[in-house]
Amino acid sequence: MDHLSVLIEYKRRLEQQLFYKKAMMEKYALNGYICKKTINGKSYDYFQYRTGEGELVSVRLTDAKRDMYDEATKQLNLIKKNVEKIQSSLVYLSGVPDKGIMIDTRMPMTKRPCRILDNAIGISSQYHILYKIVARANPGEYEIVGTFKSHKYRLPMVYVDENEIGRIKEYQKSAGLIVDRAVKEEFTPKQNKRETTLKGVSGRGTRYSAIYRNGKYNVTFKCTGVDVSFDYDPVIDPTSDYSTDFYKMEISGCVDEIVVKNKMSQMLKEIGHA
Repeated sequence: MDHLSVLIEYKRRLEQQLFYKKAMMEKYALNGYICKKTINGKSYDYFQYRTGEGELVSVRLTDAKRDMYDEATKQLNLIKKNVEKIQSSLVYLSGVPDKGIMIDTRMPMTKRPCRILDNAIGISSQYHILYKIVARANPGEYEIVGTFKSHKYRLPMVYVDENEIGRIKEYQKSAGLIVDRAVKEEFTPKQNKRETTLKGVSGRGTRYSAIYRNGKYNVTFKCTGVDVSFDYDPVIDPTSDYSTDFYKMEISGCVDEIVVKNKMSQMLKEIGHA
């Protein structure tokens, strides 16, 4: 191998290391800063940052969250020093042609196996929750740890390709969405569920009972001493917030319509026999 080829290969390896280090920086990088606020004479740490829409957000840091942030910052600074060293070396190789240098976006073989998301941190976009990602025993499986309103979450995150270091930022975004979804499901008021059984009296005074199953109400009542039943298919989505009064009104109308038809039929029969 000639001298130029050696330099090109050396530059390729440095470029590969640089890509790897910058990718790993994503694990710990939070675009914001720490500030202190005094409330009722007490000083608190806050992490402030701007969203993509330019909104300034302040996240209060408990002692545990501050420790999480400080540890991530420490790791970030260590990687930054390595990045600076690599960049300094590449300055001296600026005259070496880049032709033929290909960067592999996957985890270098010398680093495998590696848990690419272990101890990564991030902030969810909707509820602004500072979270940490912790590796589980099996490769590709992680746990997202975060706290919201004193409630601690430990949420599973699976199917992470440990070799795709170029997707670290994407995986972190997914982790934030998982945290936000869990919080939303817990703290959003649940929609009113339909009562499984409705009982009422129709406008014409007929008592009825309706049992809800398999998306329909099975309605039963007595008409001139005879048991009558029919299925009522609600026009409103079962997850809607409509009150049961709406369904009672609909069912009551159906009951009265059937009662009237049955009585009319009975009258016609009696007239026919007269």
